[in-house]
Amino acid sequence: MEIKKDHAQTIKAWTFYDWANSVFPLVITSAIFPNYYDAVTASKDEAGNIINHTVTFFGINFENQNIYSFVYAFALFIVVLIAPILSGVADYLGNKKRFLQFFCYLGSISCMCLFFFTKNNIELSSVC
Repeated sequence: MEIKKDHAQTIKAWTFYDWANSVFPLVITSAIFPNYYDAVTASKDEAGNIINHTVTFFGINFENQNIYSFVYAFALFIVVLIAPILSGVADYLGNKKRFLQFFCYLGSISCMCLFFFTKNNIELSSVC
């Protein structure tokens, strides 16, 4: 199936995709997940009051929000490195839909794996 250029339906579809794709980083990565991450990784006393925001990451103690920031920055750095290469490959091979499908599934599986996110397995959870 050939994708038609300057086709109104195609432009509308990609516009809605881009709009939906922009909402996720805005809402999840800047508003919801940091608060959830802080709640999960903070140490609490018997009454449920937060007493400590320190986590152990690969044997070193860090402030929990710092780890989130470093992991997020590292993930964006990887995207900056591979996005131009992968987009060039997808353009050259003409299989943009397959790339979109693969990364859609990869993102969905990564989000589902966050179900297992706990303070005890923070290194493994950071990969997701």
